[in-house]
Amino acid sequence: MGTGKDVALALSGDRTYVSWVNGTKVEAWIDGKVELLSSAGAFPSLSTLPGGGVLAAWEDNGAVQIRLLP
Repeated sequence: MGTGKDVALALSGDRTYVSWVNGTKVEAWIDGKVELLSSAGAFPSLSTLPGGGVLAAWEDNGAVQIRLLP
């Protein structure tokens, strides 16, 4: 998946979501593809949503950022 630390994991239906910190970047693995969530982030967290999908959150330059992952 990737090199890094601070791994977060979530499951939604038959999909697996993984997020981690690689240097200063927050990356996510979704359906076999690595996606950049932030180039200057830390402390990723993933939460499965009741209607499907996953909410990703992380710290980015002193603020909390969120993004809905399909």
